[in-house]
Amino acid sequence: MMAIQTSLIAFVLGAALVSAATHSSSSPEKQAVGNEQPQVSSLNSPSNDSRNAPPNFQIDPKFVAEDTKHGAVLCTWMITLSTLSVHDQCHKDEAPEFRAALVESIDRINRFAAANSSTSYENMRKQADQYLARERKFDSCDGDAEDFYQLVRRGGTDQISQSTSRLLAVPRPPVLNPCL
Repeated sequence: MMAIQTSLIAFVLGAALVSAATHSSSSPEKQAVGNEQPQVSSLNSPSNDSRNAPPNFQIDPKFVAEDTKHGAVLCTWMITLSTLSVHDQCHKDEAPEFRAALVESIDRINRFAAANSSTSYENMRKQADQYLARERKFDSCDGDAEDFYQLVRRGGTDQISQSTSRLLAVPRPPVLNPCL
């Protein structure tokens, strides 16, 4: 099951990198968090209870096009966390600047989610820590997870920063889908 999840993550992030490369701009866009805080489902702790789960898709159709164009924020958050997990498990003594770029991207997404939903920044950090703890239970140093890590690493730190800026350029509720 983990191999399927890892393959899906590799496919999604690979597609996101290709999409980001084709939508490059001459200068990084300023991160926008917006003044409004749309009402969406809470990002409380993981549970089988859908009332506590992150929103799976946009309820407001005006944001669907933005998610299709820029990407689903929480999908990218999970992929970036998984990439950080592989780095920490398999490459902890390598490329500290790459790790720092991943951590910065996650922090920016945490702030965006807090500004554009009913959750707090502290809750997003807690959720990230819990996600990383779950990821550490799996050996990710071989196979699809490692292949995907190498793909992202080849893109470099500038690519991570620029992709995050594009992802967060339009204030909207953070959602998981459309992830592909």
